Amino acid sequence: MPALRPDILVLDSRLPGMSGLDVCVALRQSAPEVRIVVLSAFLETGMARDYMSLGAQGYLLKDVERYDLVHAVLRIARGGQVFDPKVVSELVVPRGGSSLLSPRETQVIKLVARGLSNSEIAGELGIGEQTVKTYVRSAQEKLQTRNRVETVVVASRRGLI
Repeated sequence: MPALRPDILVLDSRLPGMSGLDVCVALRQSAPEVRIVVLSAFLETGMARDYMSLGAQGYLLKDVERYDLVHAVLRIARGGQVFDPKVVSELVVPRGGSSLLSPRETQVIKLVARGLSNSEIAGELGIGEQTVKTYVRSAQEKLQTRNRVETVVVASRRGLI
């Protein structure tokens, strides 16, 4: 990807050999100016929240009409954001779970609490180590903590894990 400098990347959420989240993390580090719209075959609000926390400007389901996809890309090109209405309704009215941490952040912090390293967490979840670090950092920001231990303690005290 470093040789390419697209303005907008339409990213499949599930790629062979790596996750779309890993691509998003890598792109944020190498080319933060690239705007990202994610296409997913499934209504996965936790995943949508994860992409949003990584700076994606759009998350659409693959059943989107071509016309709507084109308009979504144009809107994102103009600096806007576009999220599938089904995803938005699930994000606004969550069905159980913590609204403070995303489901994936909660999962990662639970594994941190078990004493797993970033590498071990990455292996267990099938994601990149850098993606694990991004989830930990995001949880730390949301909980206003300074390190992994404090994050586990605060999350536990608040009943988040």
